[in-house]
Amino acid sequence: MSKPNTEFSGPLASDFAEFSELMLATGGHEWNVANMRRFHRFLSKAYPKATVLTKEMLESWLSSMTHVSALTRAKYRGSAFLLCDFLRDRDPRTATREQFLPIRRQRTFKPYIFSHEEIATLFEGARTMRPWGCDPLLPLRMEVVVGLLYTAGLRLGELARLHIRDYDSRTACLTIRETKFRKSRQVPLSGSANRLVEEYLRQRREVGLSYTQTDTLLCGRWGARANRVAIQARTTKLMRQSGVKPPPGGGGPRIHDLRHTFAVHCILRWYRDGKNVQALLPRLVTYMGHRDLESTQLYLSVTPDVLREASDRFESLARPDQLVEADS
Repeated sequence: MSKPNTEFSGPLASDFAEFSELMLATGGHEWNVANMRRFHRFLSKAYPKATVLTKEMLESWLSSMTHVSALTRAKYRGSAFLLCDFLRDRDPRTATREQFLPIRRQRTFKPYIFSHEEIATLFEGARTMRPWGCDPLLPLRMEVVVGLLYTAGLRLGELARLHIRDYDSRTACLTIRETKFRKSRQVPLSGSANRLVEEYLRQRREVGLSYTQTDTLLCGRWGARANRVAIQARTTKLMRQSGVKPPPGGGGPRIHDLRHTFAVHCILRWYRDGKNVQALLPRLVTYMGHRDLESTQLYLSVTPDVLREASDRFESLARPDQLVEADS
């Protein structure tokens, strides 16, 4: 019998303990665990009988941090959001990150744009993962994760919240329900991504894992419901094992950069195919679930490849022979 965890107390003790154990088991999350210890101490004093994490509790905790820098507060907030993502499957009343306004601060990073070779390396790394007895679909599931993040430009949270009912095999579409900005949208899948999803679901049925319309599209060990934290940890590990991300503490690409890469590769393909990019951008806005065109353009304005490709195209259009041809 395992030794009971005495580090946490109160109604949410087991939830905090399980989250901390998951973070420590996946490696590189010591900061999040330390933050959750601080959060737990705050809750023990301010909300000792709390059985669910609410927006009010998070706001109260964050408001108590006037003595730390804005960057540190942002890190505390990010750790709390991870915990909420983990707990929402257990109690839908748990606060969501969408309830909080984004922190407006000057962007100091540039997104990492994966090369086609690096994307291929990630797929190969997923295929060569060793399946476990309690998780026989691990390699194929990670192929689906990479495929949907890259070819469909999904947010990680959107992927984790997908249910089987959200996939329509007849139209090869996903329904993304009330995600960021409370918007829902239809996302048509590429042929390769659709084949991955179909094969994953076929094997899932074949091995006898639960397969109801309300089950999450992706499942974890023993067929358990997928959660964002576990998918994030496993994907980060895949990126490191594949050599596209340095060891813990070394920085490198983030999982969200696969979404940046999707947008950039899409724009580059349009330019190279001679498409009217400005006319097509609203479609990309809708597909990615952005609030407005400005949000999508932000993905592209900091990317040298896109600017260079656009510049080359516009220069070719400005040549005299091109202008004559256009006028004729």
